[in-house]
Amino acid sequence: MQKIFIYLFFFLSTLHANLLLQEGGKKYENFSIEYLYDINSSLSIEDIERMNFPQKIPNQFTKGYKSGTAWFKIEIVNNTNNQDFVLYFTEPFWSTLDLYTKENKSWNIQKNALNVLLKDRLIQDNNPAYPLKLQTNKKTILYLKGTTVAAHIGEFQLYTQAEFYRPSRLTLTEIYIIYSFIIFNILIINTYNLIKTKESIYFYYLMYVTTFMIFSSIKSGSYLSFGFHGWPQGLHAVGALLILFLLLFSSKFLKLQTKMPFIYKLFQVFAVLFFLFAMLISFGVPYVSFIFNIVSSIYFMILLFVTIKIWREGSMSAKYYLI
Repeated sequence: MQKIFIYLFFFLSTLHANLLLQEGGKKYENFSIEYLYDINSSLSIEDIERMNFPQKIPNQFTKGYKSGTAWFKIEIVNNTNNQDFVLYFTEPFWSTLDLYTKENKSWNIQKNALNVLLKDRLIQDNNPAYPLKLQTNKKTILYLKGTTVAAHIGEFQLYTQAEFYRPSRLTLTEIYIIYSFIIFNILIINTYNLIKTKESIYFYYLMYVTTFMIFSSIKSGSYLSFGFHGWPQGLHAVGALLILFLLLFSSKFLKLQTKMPFIYKLFQVFAVLFFLFAMLISFGVPYVSFIFNIVSSIYFMILLFVTIKIWREGSMSAKYYLI
């Protein structure tokens, strides 16, 4: 009779699990999680444990810009003989993303994300990664508490430990590093042209490529590998400078001052705005990142319209620019 109750309990627990692990699985990336938004960032893990989460969302999610705290709940039933796993989060720009697991009525906390130096993490990956010990034929409940000045966006993935550390697994960070080497070659060529010609267009493009390299490093989290502290505002602050130098280069390359004087003056206003955005975002002014995204979207739409218009008027420069 006791065995029947044990099997019945296990069966019922699998029905309510977000993620059921089966023998042979190496990577799990299609499952549901539970989401709760704490607008005042006032809830403790003890409060959260007693609460019902109002939303069930995919493990790959986007919830918009929010200034409060995000809580995630993942219920896992391990139906395999393997007990060693790694929970992986795909976005490195969250300020905090702490994992809570309960053992013997006490909470174990793995702190991660930008507020934790890479050398102080249990797994020294640029993205948040957490080693897990999941008991066979048991349900484990994970809680994660996160804050970010960017959007509540990301994806949780679960790997077996063997799969996570497999040497041939190419990570997004490595792709960004390879891409940066290609950009670096372009940077050298434009530095040579700038020294040779002393024309401002090469300076603008040089700064654009440089900020693009920095932006890519922040987006991938690869800058953390060099021992730098995490910079939560970096993605948007450098992103604003990136668009600023793209704007200055585009105005020069498309010859807007002579071909479209009004648009040229409008772009100068945009240039001032993007510089201000970069400063305000770097100082952590709330909601500026959200406004910056809206303004930059408007700018890109105008830029596309202007470039097509100039191209249709017979400009070969605009044609190459569009390509």
